[in-house]
Amino acid sequence: MASTVKQIKFADGLVFDVGQVQSRTITQGTNGNDQITGSLSADVIKGGAGADALSGDGGNDQLYGEEGDDLLYGNDGDDLIDGGSGADNLDGGRGSDTYLTGLGSGRDVINNYDVSSGTDVLQFGTDVSLEDLWFRRSGSDLEVSIIDTNDKVLVSNWYAANDYQVDQFKTADGKTLLDSQVQSLVDKMASFGVDAGAERNLTAAQQTQLDTVLAANWQ
Repeated sequence: MASTVKQIKFADGLVFDVGQVQSRTITQGTNGNDQITGSLSADVIKGGAGADALSGDGGNDQLYGEEGDDLLYGNDGDDLIDGGSGADNLDGGRGSDTYLTGLGSGRDVINNYDVSSGTDVLQFGTDVSLEDLWFRRSGSDLEVSIIDTNDKVLVSNWYAANDYQVDQFKTADGKTLLDSQVQSLVDKMASFGVDAGAERNLTAAQQTQLDTVLAANWQ
């Protein structure tokens, strides 16, 4: 009868069982167009370069698209999803998922249809403050752009149904914007009538109005 390894013991006495080993395993893609599906455990999958398709399956997974235009699907579990650079499509699936974005992330689309009771978060990196973000409606989608850059996130079907919305927007300094507060920012920013790329060109009075709305909603 074949035997299986049940644990690994290191020279310093540290012991990992099968589950602990699996949770620490990183799957690294190639420079080509990879299709990688994780296990029912907690996977860490990195796509590398190329147009990759990464799926976490079950477990609380970490998916990193890295370079290229990638498709990342968390499936079940509380997943961490980072498209990296490029035009990426991100779908957390069920559970409480966190989408990472920041300077250099490119133009990403989040498909966040989720009827579970989890809390989904769009987390901005340390290089982005709340004053750098511009919210606007684009058809049935919500567009969040980083001012003075080409980086933006489109939350698909935000205005179609609540189940498509992310629950929270967070900045690295601990500020949080709830889904119920987003429209206040969209309405105020739309009222200024500025074109994309000209968001810094507000009058002093307009900037004061915007600062008031930002302070009231980002907590």
